[in-house]
This record gives sequence, C-alpha cells and structure tokens, in this order.
Amino acid sequence: MKKRMFAALLSAVMILSAGVYNVPMEIASAEVVESNAEEKIEYGFLDDGTVKVVKYNGMGKSVEVPEYVDGVPVTVIGERAFEGNEELIRVTLPDTVKEIGEWAFYNCVNIQKIKMPSSVVTIQLGAFSGCKKLKSIDLGDSLETIGRNAFYENVTLKKIVIPDTVLDIEFAAFQKCIDITEVTLGSSVKKIEMNAFMYCESLKSIVIPDSVVDLGVQSFGHCDSLESVTIGSGVVVIDGFTFACNKNLTEVIFSDSLKRINNYAFGSCPALKSVTLPNNLVTMEREVFKDDSALESVVIPYFVKNIGENIFENCPNITVSCYADTFAEQYAKDNDIAYEIMERAKGTYGDLDGDEIVTANDALAILRASADMDKLSSDLFAVADVDEDGTITSVDALDVLGFSVGKSRSGSKIGTPVV
Repeated sequence: MKKRMFAALLSAVMILSAGVYNVPMEIASAEVVESNAEEKIEYGFLDDGTVKVVKYNGMGKSVEVPEYVDGVPVTVIGERAFEGNEELIRVTLPDTVKEIGEWAFYNCVNIQKIKMPSSVVTIQLGAFSGCKKLKSIDLGDSLETIGRNAFYENVTLKKIVIPDTVLDIEFAAFQKCIDITEVTLGSSVKKIEMNAFMYCESLKSIVIPDSVVDLGVQSFGHCDSLESVTIGSGVVVIDGFTFACNKNLTEVIFSDSLKRINNYAFGSCPALKSVTLPNNLVTMEREVFKDDSALESVVIPYFVKNIGENIFENCPNITVSCYADTFAEQYAKDNDIAYEIMERAKGTYGDLDGDEIVTANDALAILRASADMDKLSSDLFAVADVDEDGTITSVDALDVLGFSVGKSRSGSKIGTPVV
C-alpha cells in the first residue's frame, strides 16, 4: 500500500513546463552595457508605459541592464529573455525592475552571481531554473512571491535567506538544490507549497516560522542531511509525506497548535527514535511513522481521537506512552502495540491540556465534555469542574474562557492547583 501511495504521489509531480506571454507590438533596441557594440538587448513597451526586456541577443560574459530606455524605466525582465545563454557569468539588474518573468534565465548554466534589486516583487515560474553554477543570490527586501520551479536544480546554491516580505514559496521553488546547507525563512511566509525544498540533500535543519499556515505535500521530503525540524504555531495540519524519506532526521519539535498529521508525514525516517506529540493533536492518519525502524517511543496526548491504520508499521521497537482510558490506549490494545500508561498530575483548574496556560482551547475542550462529546478521566474531571459543583457544564467552559481573556469571576480557582 505504501509503495502504491508513494508512486501515485510522485506521478502527480509536475515537470517543468513553459509559460507564454503576449509579445509586445512595439520593439526597440539598445546596446548592452559592458559588451561589444554588435550585441543588443531588445525591449518592448508595456501597457503601463514602462519597458520590458524582451530578448538578449549577445554573447558577453557580463551584462548590466540599464534603468531607463529613452527616459522610460525598465520594470520587467521578460519571459525567456536570457534563456539558454551559456556565456553569461554575471548579470546586474537595475533598481527599477519589479518582476523577473517566466524562464527569464532558464539554463544559463554558467551564471555565478546575480545582483537582485530590492525593487523586485515577483520571481516567476522557472526564472532561474537550471542555473547550475549560481552559488549565491541576495533576494531583495520587496520580494513577495517566489514562483514555481524558480530556482529548480540550482545545484551549487549554498545558502538562501527568504526576506520577511515573502508571502508564498510556490511549487518546487528550490527542489533539487542539493548543495543548500542553510535556509532561513522570513517572518511573513504563509505558504510553502508542494515539493518546495524536496531533495535539498545538504540541508541540516529547518525552522518553520509561526506565520506559515500551509505546509505542502513533500515540501521537505528526501532531504537526506536534515536532522532537526521545528514547526511553528501557524501550522494546524501537516500534510502527507511532508517530511518523508529524511534518513537522518532525529528531532521534531511541534507547536501545540497542531491538530492533524496526514498520511506518511514522517514515513521512512529511519533515524527517528523518539517523538512527543503536541497536547492539542486530535487526528493522525494512516502510516504517519511507517518504516521508522529505529522509533522506540511516541508520546500520544490525551485528546487524540482518530488514529489511522498501520501508523507504526515496520517499527518493531515501538512503545506508545499514553493516558489511561483514552483512544490511544484502546488503539494500542486493538493493534497489539506495546504501551505504557502515563500518570497525569492533577494540575491546575481550567488547564485541561496540561500546558500550564489556561486558554480558549481549554474552554473548548471543557465545552465538548459538557456536551458528552469527550469523556474525561477522574483527574481531568477535577481540572474541568472549575466551579466544583460536581458536574461539567457550559458554565465551567464560560468561566475558563473569561479567565483566558482576563475577565475572571470573583473567587474563581482557575489557574490555581487542584487539591
């Protein structure tokens, strides 16, 4: 089943494909700076009156694109403008450029350095794909989108710093950048799409910032040197295969915001020995840790209610740590998985998830218990019964919610130790 699922997923991976723009009707020509007089850049005028680089026809090793043509700013490096040029080593772009078009520098195999102006907002599909000698690139501080396949197979790129302005890292943007050892993600990134850093084989660690809310399928899969992963508070769902096939992964740090882990998310991570899952996790789909042959210990929190099939398949040494009378305990019994029961401290009134902070999540958990949606152990019953009337009701939930926003009722025991 695993092989079929993996094959189906891989077959869905898109191959580099070409985009098409409308060629401007009005074409101008100007000499290339630092090149022979015979070598030209062709320009076109855009609807907004600015200039687009349409095609570089020269054979120079160094090109400096001018800021203005006939007094009009150059704002776009057009689709395929420098594609396949094997002579270029260095390109300097002016501070007027806002967009690097699709496949603009595709397969410029000898480019080693590009000066990226701070004015660039968008890097389009495949713009620097196949630039196999590009060792470094400084991304400007206005950049918002890194397009699909933008730096695909830049095999000598060593380090990438994503500016705080970037919102979206699209499909396969850095896939097969096999020499990248360090990736720093900016504080505004919201989406890291499918395959974004797949096969970054030298990457050693990654910190997913709290801004990220969408972490795509296989976005960090097959990163052979990856040892440590820290997942920020914005991630509620870890998608299928996200960290699969990372043979040196030993440490995963979760945020308590995480609710769901999808199929095979950490599958085939044979160095992973111990995992403590976050307090508010509810669902783990099938085969999350399939083929993690060294896995010995997984701590499953109290509120997990759904666990898929074969979650620990081919994990011969696994022992699950769980709480008594929980879904996790019953799952271990039903599937003949070794388990041990953890002792739960009585804790503090209102702190149902045991994270030492009373929040709206605790109020929601109490409300679910009041509606008979969840069953509480005797210890948790005491924690949830904040008015000590012997029942769990919506009144307890509202008290906890009020406390979490600084509006505690007089005499409330919320936040104090249960006795």
